[in-house]
Amino acid sequence: MQVADITANEKSADNQKIIVEITDEWTLDLVRKIIDSKQVKGKCNIIPVKVNEVLGQILSQFCLMPELNMAYSELFSNKGAEFHSEAHTDEDETSFIEKYLADHNHAIPVTTMKNADGTFAFYVADSENDIHRKSKATPSDYRVSLKKDYWIERKNVIILGHNSKCKQIMAGFRDFSNEWKRTDEEIVRIVVIDDKKSLEKMNYYKDYPFVIRTVEADIYEKDVICSAIDEFISSNEEDTSILILSDDSEINENIDAGALANLVYVHNIITKKVKENPCFDVESVDVIVEIIDPKHHDVVNNYSVNNVVISNRYISKMITQISEFEALFDFYNDILTY
Repeated sequence: MQVADITANEKSADNQKIIVEITDEWTLDLVRKIIDSKQVKGKCNIIPVKVNEVLGQILSQFCLMPELNMAYSELFSNKGAEFHSEAHTDEDETSFIEKYLADHNHAIPVTTMKNADGTFAFYVADSENDIHRKSKATPSDYRVSLKKDYWIERKNVIILGHNSKCKQIMAGFRDFSNEWKRTDEEIVRIVVIDDKKSLEKMNYYKDYPFVIRTVEADIYEKDVICSAIDEFISSNEEDTSILILSDDSEINENIDAGALANLVYVHNIITKKVKENPCFDVESVDVIVEIIDPKHHDVVNNYSVNNVVISNRYISKMITQISEFEALFDFYNDILTY
């Protein structure tokens, strides 16, 4: 409120931005009231970023398409390829992309979006200058076509542990299921392995029909955890994603301890499967590990895990980009939601 009073003042510069991290709905309601009472057009643009919702969407997307971690890590890094935006007049997304690709090949047009400030075009490019660089591409340079019969195979996910974003993670899975489900059979099948208290808090995930099983197991009940993981992997022909969550309510000295223990269990299961069957496809199991303390990144990498999510870094990188290009806020809300 104090900052809003300063930036909304008649003597302050225009187009200043206040970005607020929000972790609960109660705070969001307060921020919206402040926006209604303080915000003046062209002054103190207040942007509320719902941290848990963003991270929940990211973690659910990584389970469904693990390769996105590599893409997002690059695009949110402020190094190399990044998302860029600029004001745009053509609202027809398809014709805009077709016309742009006809004489530009240094940037990739992604979409167009309209918000309260106008219409914006969004690109992926190494630099903002690349958006405007023209060089006509010959037909042999590239070919892009839409495969209309494209279909996503069933997704199998194991979730180990919990954090404060469990409901937001489940919301991401539910959106995906609503988008792609075409028969009575769920396109996402999830097994959650967690301690009794945490499962009770989530009502054993009964609100989510795609959660086919919950397993009560304390972090030290290795046999129960490993047996449930092994059974689920063996019973599915499709690939399985294993999401290992870090409890963000733990005291500092225990931060990431549960996630690292679960990672050891998963690594031992995969090692055992390879030993029993040298032809076992290691890449059929995608492991996504969330950690809170960046100091544990090297520890996780020692277990050959490519998909490491350091929650706070994703948020800080996104906020940095939003502070530079305000229109990216609506764009991120769109691409992170199925």
